[in-house]
Amino acid sequence: SVSLKDFIKWDADVFLMSPPCQPFTRVGLKGDKSDPRTSSFLYLLQTLPQLTKKPGYILVENVKGFESSDTRNELVDVLKKCHYSYKEFLLSPTDLGVPNQRLRYFLLAKQQPLIFKETTLTNEENTLLNHQILSENICCHSNLDKNNLQEVESTPGRTDTSDINDRSKSEADIQNTSESMSISNLESQRDIVSKTDNSISPKERNIKEYLEALSQESSEDYAVPDKTLLRFGRVMDIVREEDERTCCFTKAYGHYVEDTGSFLQRNHSLTIQKNRFEQIIKEKWAFEDRLDSNVTLLRLQQLGLRYFTPREVANFHCFPKEFSSSLHPGNISLKRSRGSSALMGSTTCNEIPRLLGTHLNHGPCDI
Repeated sequence: SVSLKDFIKWDADVFLMSPPCQPFTRVGLKGDKSDPRTSSFLYLLQTLPQLTKKPGYILVENVKGFESSDTRNELVDVLKKCHYSYKEFLLSPTDLGVPNQRLRYFLLAKQQPLIFKETTLTNEENTLLNHQILSENICCHSNLDKNNLQEVESTPGRTDTSDINDRSKSEADIQNTSESMSISNLESQRDIVSKTDNSISPKERNIKEYLEALSQESSEDYAVPDKTLLRFGRVMDIVREEDERTCCFTKAYGHYVEDTGSFLQRNHSLTIQKNRFEQIIKEKWAFEDRLDSNVTLLRLQQLGLRYFTPREVANFHCFPKEFSSSLHPGNISLKRSRGSSALMGSTTCNEIPRLLGTHLNHGPCDI
């Protein structure tokens, strides 16, 4: 419905794109380019080369999995043909010290003569982005001939483009790595690397810093129902306020349990180390068939599990306090929690677009 004439009339300086994620998500059918929901994005890629004045800046966001898709390959092919420099990243809020795993694909692109400069970021931010870069394509003007555009592929995790042949990583290698690792395994591995590398390790913040000060009555409004404990207790991602990680919250949080978000343990008297605690829980579940359901329920009730509130989920996304009045602690009910979680299920942590936007927003190069 949007024509080429419309794009020319709008004369946009920036394209911000987040195509539907269903064709690329790990739990979907991975229809990729054949999925009708990708058609609008592919149309935009067909339109971009036809624009007489192309946007100077482009930012693309999508789920983990997009980086190994045919759609992504077409995207970077178009960017190269239109003389864009681009950088691709896989970034999670945990990279910035936010205790929430939400791994996402990001692409930044600038058209010549615009270039990326590290001076727009702090040393810590530059180190982070350089370490988490997935691939990079730098178009630069040759010192000998300014009309000759040179295209340089650099290695993921590096910005130095010298000795390219020795350090380059093919797109096929990137895709094979992406497809062979699950989201949770990849994030866990990334977190371990970050903690062992002092140069990229962010200041770790625990869950407690993101929680609301709820009354006992309000906290009970978010308690996990007994029937949910009995049916899904074994697949819940249970965290405590001193932990430094929660799993990704989806729009299904409150409706479904597995892989939709974490659950907070309110019983602070259980001070056993988390890995030993999880082992004990598994051992008890191994005898579930021999146990009376009331005994099983009692053990789970001792944990005092509750859902995270909408405001707390918004906090993990780094939304401002004035984000929405509907998230006010006075509006507490599980029904509202589910609706708000659906609203925020497709968002990303605000700190990451802020960081990438700062890196993207920059003046022309000196030529």
